[in-house]
Amino acid sequence: GGMVVIMESKTGRIRAMYSTYGWNTVVMSYFEPGSMMKPITYSIAKQNNLIFEDDEFHCDGRIKPVEDVNVVIRDTQSHGDLKLPDAFAHSCNVATVIIARRMNEILGRYGIYKFLRRFGFGSKTGIDLPGEISGVLKKPNEWSRIDFAEIAIGQGIGTTPIQLITAVNAIVNDGILVAPRLVGKAEVERRVISVETARFVKKLMRKVVTDGTGKKANSNLVEIAGKTGTAQKAIPGEGYIEGKFYSSFIGFFPYDDPKYTMLVIIDEPSNGKYYGGDVAAPLFRRIVERMVKDEKSSSNHVIRVYPWKMPDLSGLSVKDALEILQHLGFRRDEIEIEGEGLIVKQIPPPNTCLKDVKKVILFLSFEDFSSVE
Repeated sequence: GGMVVIMESKTGRIRAMYSTYGWNTVVMSYFEPGSMMKPITYSIAKQNNLIFEDDEFHCDGRIKPVEDVNVVIRDTQSHGDLKLPDAFAHSCNVATVIIARRMNEILGRYGIYKFLRRFGFGSKTGIDLPGEISGVLKKPNEWSRIDFAEIAIGQGIGTTPIQLITAVNAIVNDGILVAPRLVGKAEVERRVISVETARFVKKLMRKVVTDGTGKKANSNLVEIAGKTGTAQKAIPGEGYIEGKFYSSFIGFFPYDDPKYTMLVIIDEPSNGKYYGGDVAAPLFRRIVERMVKDEKSSSNHVIRVYPWKMPDLSGLSVKDALEILQHLGFRRDEIEIEGEGLIVKQIPPPNTCLKDVKKVILFLSFEDFSSVE
């Protein structure tokens, strides 16, 4: 299974939402974001002048967040000596924990918590959909002594997909958080971090795709930036499930002037690979390339609308198709929509005489998701 959310970076408008489940997991379920939390961690640290581009770290693959607490956070490998941009690009947990220690010393748990709340964690986004939940963010007085480090690497915090994309989009949108909307204008707009901080972290996210764990998201068509995530699945109150993972990628494009922010989550990838960089990143790239090609072709693609016959709506978004159909005199209750994405099929077919048409059905799809590499 899996889900995809696509948001307009500057407006918070949701362009597409896709879930393979029978209910809307994008707003009604939460998961541990894993390394997709690192852009947030680095943003908080940068905003408080706790990290600099030439910072150096040494990673031997494991670290105890607190010396006298017998808990070790591990890395996928020993990264050795690395500078901050490489630490981020290779998703180094050890470096992130060292940064989190600085945050804990200077800001304290209450200061860290305040920033997490500013990014929207622990509260509903207010999206215009029923059933939204708040996710899970413990109050600072409930934190254990190592929670500052766990949360920094995306464990011990539960985020809904819509919450996570909204938070990361605040970085993409030069530090301004916009509430997600399906229709109408976003109501909540607030500055979470400075423009300088946001651009510092966006540059790091570009390096993930050019030189780091997200290389499989790199495209020749458009510059993509983002962050991979791999999180072991957890059962509330019981701990982690052996061998079950969420593989994910959150990113934005084009890098220089972001238009869209997108989150891709694959639940329990089945082909033996489970790292976000191996599973979610190539799917992210394929969706982006499809969107870029569709936008190019639709800008050259003139839809001819005649008052007596059914137009060809293939390749359009629901919004554009509804405008055309309502212009032709169809009421909203005479138009049925199946699926999510762009229109791939319509009933009745193009050129049908309109006076015989009582109902229109539009079939939508992203490309076939079952073919995930």
